[in-house]
Amino acid sequence: MIINECNELKTTEEAKMYLEMGKCLNSTYFYDISRKTDKTNVDLLEVIARFGLEPVTSLRFGLSGKEQENNTSFGHMILCTDSKGNKVKARNCFSSSEAERMERSVAFAANNSIQTPKILARDGQVIILEYIDGENPEGVLPLEDIRLIAEAHAEMEIPLPELESKTAEKLHKLISEALLKLREYLPEATVEPLEKALIEKFPTKIYPVFDHQDNGVHNILKGKDGQYWFIDEEAFGVLPFGYTLERALFGNGGHTICKNDSQREVYMSCFTPEQIDYYIKTREFWKMLLVARSSARALEYKEVDRALGLINEA
Repeated sequence: MIINECNELKTTEEAKMYLEMGKCLNSTYFYDISRKTDKTNVDLLEVIARFGLEPVTSLRFGLSGKEQENNTSFGHMILCTDSKGNKVKARNCFSSSEAERMERSVAFAANNSIQTPKILARDGQVIILEYIDGENPEGVLPLEDIRLIAEAHAEMEIPLPELESKTAEKLHKLISEALLKLREYLPEATVEPLEKALIEKFPTKIYPVFDHQDNGVHNILKGKDGQYWFIDEEAFGVLPFGYTLERALFGNGGHTICKNDSQREVYMSCFTPEQIDYYIKTREFWKMLLVARSSARALEYKEVDRALGLINEA
């Protein structure tokens, strides 16, 4: 089977229409803590064979660009070649609905000149994507590289004010789901102060934007041409401005883009004064939200000590 270009959305207006319909509103990692409950079992190797693709290796090709253990289960990718020898990557999403959201989001990104791999084809929950030859940035990045990444991030922040009420609803849902997960494992004395802070510091105004929810060095590639590309394409979606800026500046564990104050100063200089003013005024909320989400995710894997560490540090 020959891979054809997918039916990309023709205009930004049409792409926004899909967003407004909620097709891409659920940026999966951010809004659905328990998305694994919706997963569908699919043999990724069987699907790529139907596309006429050959796996370059039986090893999994991870988001970091490194080969990992032999595993073709949910959420994994395999590096393949097509009949002409071109490299592509096959991504196994958790469900067809997640794949559809990803397809629409990536089309929206492409229509707005955001540097991310194109979707070439889709079969249910399996998506075939363009392969970008590049490397993840490592260590403490030069300030010029920080500026290039920040400029690309700032340009991605497409405002979608008509989705404010829906995004606020999703935020409340995320908080409720996270607190519910925390209460399954942690004492009330630990959870209650975090809940109180989230309620008290919830912003009076939410600014929905198109963004990448898991913004970090593990999801950025520097191509051979020096351009920076955003990968982990399923993480695109509608998000409240401030959340991913907090992740880039302070809160994405070992994947945080900025490692020191000089880098943070350069990164923030790429956003408008109005955006920075809003972020500074609401920063404590985004910090607490990230703690709630990250600790709840840790508890999915029974990492109680890690969850407690995140909360106590905050």
